[in-house]
Amino acid sequence: MIKKLFILCCLSGVFLCSGSLLGEPRHDNRIDRHNYVSSLVKPGDVGAEVGVWQGCFSYHTLLPRQPSKLYLIDSWAGDAESDPDRGDQSSSSQLARKHMYEQVQEAFAPYPNVEIIKMKSDEAAACFPDNFFDYVYIDGDHSYEGVMKDLESYFPKVKIGGLIIGDDYGWGRVSVAVQDFLKKYNDRIYWFGDPCVQPREGQYVIRKVR
Repeated sequence: MIKKLFILCCLSGVFLCSGSLLGEPRHDNRIDRHNYVSSLVKPGDVGAEVGVWQGCFSYHTLLPRQPSKLYLIDSWAGDAESDPDRGDQSSSSQLARKHMYEQVQEAFAPYPNVEIIKMKSDEAAACFPDNFFDYVYIDGDHSYEGVMKDLESYFPKVKIGGLIIGDDYGWGRVSVAVQDFLKKYNDRIYWFGDPCVQPREGQYVIRKVR
């Protein structure tokens, strides 16, 4: 039933984050997350979100902080079990994700400082030089392997003093991957401590110091 509802909503042009009018994703109402991440990023930053899905977070949290450039990175291919549709590859789910991608394109079309990259996250990372981003927000594949891959791929791409911010610290093995990453790079990073906001949806923050 949930899967059918997801497909119906996507195909009818409704963003599931709250059911907006066409062309503009509505706020997902995770206000604590919005406020916390907004306090970390600055106007003029070069940033990226890895795992865009419907674009709600980028549109309402990252874009209003007036980045000089914001990259939205997602394959929209349903290639992760942690996707809201569990990576379903049926023709209806593929069509729904295609429609979702088109909606994201429409929503961000008026903003010349936004670039959408439809690509797997590790392949997209290879397109950027090292020490490029002021921050990268990671909200993609939530498996242990997926989180570790994204951390490893984007850590070199963040400037010294820049941030890796991630969503859903309490989801599955996300926290295990993050802590293993911290152990591996403990001499090059600063850990902000216990993740903020709700336990399952906690926001973790890592600053690159060298």
